[in-house]
Amino acid sequence: MEAKGLPWLKQVIFSAMARPRLFGLLLRLGSIGQLPVTRGSNYVRARYFGILGKIPGIRPLAALASWRSLPALALKPLRDRIPAQVTSNATTATSSKPLTVCYFAGCMTDRLYPEMGEAVIQVLEAYGVRVTFPRAQNCCGLIALNSGDRRHGASMAHQTIITLEKALAESGADYILSASTSCVATIVQDYIKLFEDLNQYGWLERTQALSQRVMDFTHFVDSILLAGKDSGSVAMKRVDYLPANSELAVTYHDSCQSCNCLNLRPEARRVIQQELGMELREMPQSDVCCGFGGSTSIEHPEVAERLLQNKLRNAESTGANLLIADNPGCLMHLRGGVDATGKPIRVLHLAQLMAEHLPQTQR
Repeated sequence: MEAKGLPWLKQVIFSAMARPRLFGLLLRLGSIGQLPVTRGSNYVRARYFGILGKIPGIRPLAALASWRSLPALALKPLRDRIPAQVTSNATTATSSKPLTVCYFAGCMTDRLYPEMGEAVIQVLEAYGVRVTFPRAQNCCGLIALNSGDRRHGASMAHQTIITLEKALAESGADYILSASTSCVATIVQDYIKLFEDLNQYGWLERTQALSQRVMDFTHFVDSILLAGKDSGSVAMKRVDYLPANSELAVTYHDSCQSCNCLNLRPEARRVIQQELGMELREMPQSDVCCGFGGSTSIEHPEVAERLLQNKLRNAESTGANLLIADNPGCLMHLRGGVDATGKPIRVLHLAQLMAEHLPQTQR
């Protein structure tokens, strides 16, 4: 890809993403400029384009929205919804020092799905975890790196490492937590390969040290919050979830990065069945790709659409009315497909499912 060069549009996009202030400004302007094709909803839908869909520069976007509604930019991103860098003074039921996490939301959660980020924080605080949110965080560089743009990808990697190192030093956090398994895989795996290839061994050592503190939300809930609660090794608040509604049934999608890169398979299922007491119905081919694949779903829409429809058919075959995953990219793709086809199934992040079943006093 470096030898052939990137398409000009990707060069412009990645160049902007590597400049946090410019990227943030463009996204805020975009959240206002999108109104003609969102009409205040959470989606860019094909039927909203009207005559705009016939304009050559906009026609490809309208075509993409014909089979998968596209996500609207949040008018108020997650960073604006959190009142302070230290979001909680949560204390446990004992006098022990509360567990502290530095929350790396990822740009999709921050700018597209801030409600997912709020759910993550609600769940963590319910268990007595203190959460910090470094406002300097930007994109981890995943999209650029996957497209072969190591220059801008490395720039975003440098920014992320500096931001997280500073946040750890200032907050004394025990862990860096992200509810985006793609971001976690990028930081703990892709950065190491990147800096090895670029012979940036100082950055390699910093990444290796940082990666020891990075954990995805699902692993954290299963191995720290729930295991700590049961063993008494970590002082946690007790959380009594609301009784499961007998009319609700859950099916689970294993995202590619979750199961293939981070070895996540039984953890979310334990949370759903044992902690929430909900019925889990396994879908066929739960670990087959949903078709998102980042920009792949834009560059190869015919493949992405076929995989998406296959995934939604498998989910529907279970009779479940809730489709759960732990990767915002997959959730974006699945939600878009559900919205475009009008299928009667809700698509939620695991953290949102947990937050919805917290007692009112712990939300």
